[in-house]
Amino acid sequence: MVKIALNEARWDGYQHQYSTVTISFTVPTKRVRDKGNLICASKPFLDGLTEFGVIVDDSYQWIDEQYPPVQYEKGVSRTVITIEEPTNG
Repeated sequence: MVKIALNEARWDGYQHQYSTVTISFTVPTKRVRDKGNLICASKPFLDGLTEFGVIVDDSYQWIDEQYPPVQYEKGVSRTVITIEEPTNG
């Protein structure tokens, strides 16, 4: 799944160094969900980013993980992963 997403994003092979990785969840219904379970379910995506060389590692030494509040959008189920490196200056 990660490989497909990288191809669709036209990833250029760049390996991010220390980065902020933001994982945003959009859910399709107002059913009560455990955000911790959504976070745990995203772990394979981080492993895939490491395996394919997008990030060095998914440990706290290499990434600062951010999980904004879960969003509701009727009929939409989506997980978006954004990788940002600190800017100099």
